[in-house]
Amino acid sequence: MYQILTVTKAYGMITVLPSPFCFTELQDVQQEVLEQIEVFEQNGEPATFKGYIGTLRDIFDICSPKVEDFDLIANEIYIYELEVR
Repeated sequence: MYQILTVTKAYGMITVLPSPFCFTELQDVQQEVLEQIEVFEQNGEPATFKGYIGTLRDIFDICSPKVEDFDLIANEIYIYELEVR
């Protein structure tokens, strides 16, 4: 299963917005990411796909502010690969 996580960074504040939907097919989630980037760009906001993550540790690392994040405004989109049991 796949879920999209949108990470918004603005002046040292970091917000993680998980998609309310999960996807079973990789190409479906990839298409959704492209559509989200397009919406951000239409609204004049920067957005980039940053890659795939698969652990809670990855999410923690993304959410830990770094010194360079305090002057940054960005939207980063990740695909979170969930393991279904």
